[in-house]
Amino acid sequence: MQRRMDTDDLNAILANAGVNNPEDADDAWKQVKKETDSAFATAVSDVLGEEGMQQFARFENNEALWQYVSGFAAEAAQCGIPLTLQQADKLVDVMASAPDRRQGTLTNTEAGWSYIDEQAQTFLSKEQAEMLRTAGFGNSIGMTRFEILLFKAQQDARIDMREKQNASGGNGD
Repeated sequence: MQRRMDTDDLNAILANAGVNNPEDADDAWKQVKKETDSAFATAVSDVLGEEGMQQFARFENNEALWQYVSGFAAEAAQCGIPLTLQQADKLVDVMASAPDRRQGTLTNTEAGWSYIDEQAQTFLSKEQAEMLRTAGFGNSIGMTRFEILLFKAQQDARIDMREKQNASGGNGD
């Protein structure tokens, strides 16, 4: 709870300063962030030990994946094709190793999802794998895998358009 409050406070400081990226924060902010992260790591290590700390770090890194897999598992159970805990754990591992995945997020590329679909066929039933490939359940921010890909494609198109405008010296008119 203390970590969450510290994070909220630090994020509020950034927002009030008009800073969007923590890497652009001033040195004082970065020092406080480092101190709060260190205090949290010490507390977790004291309670869980070194191995528990590593497991916790893995969970945090994959939290968005677990939320996505939880949504998938709920949908699959409602369709009569429930996942086992082992299948869910394996699916998170596969998603974590997907190409083009940034730490803490779902992949946002066709290559990443193709890799996940291909690997999932080795441990999910045919019905579960088909549901994973075609269903439109959301993640923690409410976006389905298809919306994630669409959002990424829109961002890429905007970047391409800006680059072309800049290269031609145009102003977009």
